[in-house]
Amino acid sequence: FAIDTESCNLNVFRDGAFLMLQVYDGEKAYAFNRAVLHDIRVQPLVAQFLGHNYARFYLWNTKYDRQVLWHEFNISLEDRDLDGMVLSMVITEKGKQCGLKYRSRQDLNAPFYEEELDVWLDQTGINYSHIRPDVLAEYGCKDVYYTHKDVPLLVKRVREEGTLPLIQNILMPAQRTLA
Repeated sequence: FAIDTESCNLNVFRDGAFLMLQVYDGEKAYAFNRAVLHDIRVQPLVAQFLGHNYARFYLWNTKYDRQVLWHEFNISLEDRDLDGMVLSMVITEKGKQCGLKYRSRQDLNAPFYEEELDVWLDQTGINYSHIRPDVLAEYGCKDVYYTHKDVPLLVKRVREEGTLPLIQNILMPAQRTLA
């Protein structure tokens, strides 16, 4: 699965910051808002899904999303995740070339889909709570779709370069610890 979170700011420990969780299962993307995920009937399902020993997850910037998942649901992904941003960093040290939007355009010919958010965002600061929920859900689903498609391509590239052990043994454990 590819998963991603959307928040209204970067302070995951501020109550109400978390807005949405997106999931892509290889065929279809889903977006779940905070109210649905915190419904007492849904919480056990979220915990079962994210905590399942056999579930593996692709993320982009796992350090941030792990913090959100821990703060919102008290869930740790343990060592069941792979970070597309870390894979991208091993390919290039240029920070702007490690982002999901850049990589998905380079590797998958993705459109500039984040531009759809510009009309909703305050120019003095990004606050995703200003974005209409259906627009944010579509944007988030595109994020998990491109993450799911790009991570395997990046794994192949770092494997060919011989740097996959660096990611598995040093960088991913560091990301998990920093989270």
